[in-house]
This record gives sequence, structure tokens and C-alpha cells, in this order.
Amino acid sequence: MAEEETALLVLGGLGFIGRHFVKYVLDYQLASKVRIVDKQVPAMAFLSPEFVALLEHPNVEFMQKHLAREEHVADAFAPSDKVPGRFQMVVNLAADTRYGQSEAFYAENVTKVRTLCAQRAAASGVDKYIEVSTAQVYPGTSKTPAKETDSVKPWTNVAKAHLAAEQAVLATPGLDATVLRLPIVYGPGDKTGLMPRLAVAAVYAHTGDTMELLW
Repeated sequence: MAEEETALLVLGGLGFIGRHFVKYVLDYQLASKVRIVDKQVPAMAFLSPEFVALLEHPNVEFMQKHLAREEHVADAFAPSDKVPGRFQMVVNLAADTRYGQSEAFYAENVTKVRTLCAQRAAASGVDKYIEVSTAQVYPGTSKTPAKETDSVKPWTNVAKAHLAAEQAVLATPGLDATVLRLPIVYGPGDKTGLMPRLAVAAVYAHTGDTMELLW
């Protein structure tokens, strides 16, 4: 349980990772106040009942904002009736990482989003900023687990944008930031990543049919 008042801002909190993270925070009482900011509206986020309930929690506030817009970033960090002071911690999961988009799309919806949020966090006096990135910044041909000290060689356009965002965040004056480079994350509620492919593969295995597609 949090021993003192801790306000947590979760950017991109309606996404697959974000919703599970918020649930964990609330289940273990790790923050006294939680603000979720996301470009999606809850009704369009395919939330199961347990995650819909999170938004009704008395210590949770939701804002629908497009964080590629500077004025929306300012709103995301602004005080409110529920969170009257500053945020002690920010976890940034906000990014549009759909595959198959242009480099310009990722520059706008990953790098710019992350840069603007880091700058606002520093200006707001945030104690700790967590930048959630991707392990795809490491060479895709490696057969061994990567270490922080390994050289980077992004092998997707999404990863290139994330690496540029990491560099911008870590270079932000006055910001105590940590970068987390996640591997493939999957589990309940994953509707676009690994889980649908595992489910389809299991159906092929069960029926004995020749596998023709994985999605």
C-alpha cells in the first residue's frame, strides 16, 4: 500500500499493457490517485467488464486526449478536482504502433508524442518518468537475450521511432527518466499480437488441417 499520497499518470492507459498495469496498481494500492489518458474513448477500446470497472474506481480519472497535440499534453498534466496537485510518477505507454505505416506516421504518433510528454513532465516537476519502449531496437538476428549495454539496430520503423523517442526523453533537461524496453507482451485481452496467432495455430493443430494463415 502507498504510505503517502502518490498521484500516478498513465499515458496510453487503455491499451493492452496499460489497462493491465492500471489494474495491478489499483489491486495492490500502489498509488492514491490514477489518471488515465488515452486517444481512444473507453467505449471503443474493447474493454472487458473488469477493465470497465477500473474507470469507475473512486481514485481513477480518465481523460481522452491526442498526445501528439501540445495543448492536449498540457491538459493531461494539468491539475483537476480529483488530482489537485502534481503527479509524482508518469508511465508513458502512449503511441500508435500499428504495423505497416510510414516513417512519417511513426514520427508523429510515437516520437513526437513521447517527446512532448517528456518535456511537459519535466516542466511539471514529475519525480519519476518511465518511458516504455521496445526490445525491437536491438538487432533482430540475435539468438541470445539482449542486455542494456548491447548495441542497438532497430529493425522495424516502429522501433526506429521508439529509439528516437528514447533519446529525446533521456536528453530532456530536469527529467529523471528510465527506459523500459519490453519484449513481446501477450496474454488475456491481446487481440492484435501473439495471442490470436496462438489461438489460430491451436485450431489448425486440433483439426489437422494444413495451416494456411496465422491471423
